[in-house]
Amino acid sequence: MRPPSNRPTGTYGFARITLMGLILGLVGCRAPAPNSFASVSPGMSKDEVVALLGRPSSRMQHPEDETRSAWQERWHWGDTLGTLATNAAMPDQPPPPRLWTVWFDSKGKVLRVEAPDMAREAGRDTPWLPPTIPPR
Repeated sequence: MRPPSNRPTGTYGFARITLMGLILGLVGCRAPAPNSFASVSPGMSKDEVVALLGRPSSRMQHPEDETRSAWQERWHWGDTLGTLATNAAMPDQPPPPRLWTVWFDSKGKVLRVEAPDMAREAGRDTPWLPPTIPPR
């Protein structure tokens, strides 16, 4: 008779391994410290931004049909599965207010940096994000 193994097996083992992978993946998606974003200034290159902040959690190209805007690409830090899904489904929408966003021109230089706007985020009234202050 063999002693019981402590190693995960079957569906239970697969679920534990998958959960650990998701946790480690989400930890890797954290945004850099807010003071790091204060160091980003207009005119910096993409390489300088990556050296300062690390790789972004997502990137968006400017929609092809609009040419009036000065920005060509924007990078986000602090994405969640929800913001990634929204960006994939509706790429022409502005970035979600909970993200740090760096906007680049056609030459790959920083145009501006946008901090999360939690006041705007809290003002959204959706079934998934109820108001932070209950109505009276």
